[in-house]
Amino acid sequence: MESLGLAYLPHFDVGGTVHLITNNQLGFTAEGDHGRSSLHCSDVAKVIGCPVIHVNGDHPEEVVLASRIAMDYWLKFRRDVLVDMVCFRRWGHNEGDDPTFTQPLIYKTVSNRQSVPDLYTDGLTSSGAASKEMLSSAVSDYTKELNRCEKEIEHFSPPAAHLRGNWSGMRWATEQITEWDTGYPMDMLKYVGLKSVEVP
Repeated sequence: MESLGLAYLPHFDVGGTVHLITNNQLGFTAEGDHGRSSLHCSDVAKVIGCPVIHVNGDHPEEVVLASRIAMDYWLKFRRDVLVDMVCFRRWGHNEGDDPTFTQPLIYKTVSNRQSVPDLYTDGLTSSGAASKEMLSSAVSDYTKELNRCEKEIEHFSPPAAHLRGNWSGMRWATEQITEWDTGYPMDMLKYVGLKSVEVP
């Protein structure tokens, strides 16, 4: 909401933003009509006349298409655009929430639904686009790659990319340095500091 409020103010404009709502249709444990006055949670985007693309989260390829449309719009117009991915949260709001207690009717329906990966797999196999063996192998390979990357991250230290170009001569202060010579007189710094908090 804050980024929408600041979107087109002078000196705050960043050339538009692509917003994505993972819309589980519940506000913590409250249904939408108990948590807002508008029909859609994305209606806040109307404040700045932002286009909204509603897409069904059960259909991954449509989500990709909606995201590409949003990116194309942003690249062409450099204005905000919002993708509202309508879906559901299978396991509740967080690990301490039991949704079958807070929303029993909704989660009776949710528990009887196939997961998105299973729906997508069934669609690919029934259309003949892929076999179950091929998909199972792809999932297995991808899981192995994720596990490999997770192990590598324990020993990975990203290179300092922020001290390049005009900043190439700069370096981080060591932990032993607790005082810096700013090149400005300490008395003047103290004076400015005191004046900055003085009541006019």
